[in-house]
Parts: sequence; structure tokens; C-alpha cells
Amino acid sequence: MIIVGLADLHGDIAMIDRCFEKTGEVDVALLMGDITDFGGAKDAAPIIVAVQVGARHVLAVAGNCDNRDVETYIEKAGVSCHRTAMMID
Repeated sequence: MIIVGLADLHGDIAMIDRCFEKTGEVDVALLMGDITDFGGAKDAAPIIVAVQVGARHVLAVAGNCDNRDVETYIEKAGVSCHRTAMMID
């Protein structure tokens, strides 16, 4: 299983593209906060989608540089791993 951790992206979709150029498709991508640069759900959405393109499973938590609605968005998108446990494959 290939697991990639991505932290402090601050809205940089190009960084996601560079990561997946090196790794190819991964099994699990962990987004470990600061998905945006003090942005909201509309800023987080394209980041989450870009990661979903390169990873079979995406798990995410919002960081201190994400507005409160980012956590709500990732919960609704089904990728939140905040205060939860899960088994993957």
C-alpha cells in the first residue's frame, strides 16, 4: 500500500500535480491541514478534487490556516478523518 502525506499545501494545486508525477497513483493520500491559505470551502474543493484524482482514498483534516467551513466541507465530502478511525483495505 502506498500512502502519501500532504501538509501545508496552502491552495497550491501545482504541488499536488508534482507529487503525483513522482508517485503515480497512490492508495491513500492524507491531507494534514492547511489545505488553503486562510480560505474557505470554495478554496478547499479544488484541492480535494485534485488529490482524489491521484489517490484511491483521501483522508483530511483542516488546519489553522483553513477557515471553519473547510472542516464542514471535508466532512460532507466524506474525506474527514477528524476524531474517527477507519480501516482501508
